Amino acid sequence: MDSEKTKPGTRRILVALIVFMTLLFAYNALHTYIAMEGLAFWGYPYISAFNDDADDGLRSKSYQCPRFIADWETKRVGVSITNTTDQLLTAYAQIVLSNPTVEYGVQHEIGEVSLSAGETKQITWKIDGSNIRNGIFVSTRAFVSWQPAYVSNRSISCNLLALNILNLPSNVVGFGLFIFLGLATAILGLIFISRDPFTKRYGRPRSSLTYLLVALVIMTIGSLTGSWLLGFLMIIFILLGLLAFLQVEFR
Repeated sequence: MDSEKTKPGTRRILVALIVFMTLLFAYNALHTYIAMEGLAFWGYPYISAFNDDADDGLRSKSYQCPRFIADWETKRVGVSITNTTDQLLTAYAQIVLSNPTVEYGVQHEIGEVSLSAGETKQITWKIDGSNIRNGIFVSTRAFVSWQPAYVSNRSISCNLLALNILNLPSNVVGFGLFIFLGLATAILGLIFISRDPFTKRYGRPRSSLTYLLVALVIMTIGSLTGSWLLGFLMIIFILLGLLAFLQVEFR
């Protein structure tokens, strides 16, 4: 960027924009790290196995998955179970919870659910501060199978970020950070674009800035939906984009 043609006020706005974009990126990267850490937790991700699934008559999906938790809070993680057959089935819903206070740091619970043909039921498990790993997050992975000794080839993960700030509810802090950082980044971006000499000269914002803002939006969507894949891809795209932008002017 030609700094001689950029006013000092515009440069200060750019610096502030860079700071908030970096903070938003770091916050999203933390969520991505936690989601990917959950992949290493006991079990497999929720995908179809390459072999036939013995639980073909049971369908399960995430029913309740909080995003944040504080030491003093109690929340619930849940799955819904559907019997897709025309017979009465007994399903066993199992969950593995991180818990540093027990042996091996893993807590296992199981619940028995009777399902008539086509019926759907929800089952939930309680989590609290004892389930927080390393003071940072909680990992959970749920399985649904037709017998207690069998672990399904499909599983559902739910990972929560631990936020203990000023004794405020974790949801207020967690979603508040997304709103604050997101709005600050958007407002500063619009102000900078409106004052940027490049935009005035060419009638369009810098492609590098547009690229980074769009990547951050997609990354934030991934964090809010618990999609580690979106977050991981955006980290790669942002880093590759920054490397490319270093080779040319900030345009």
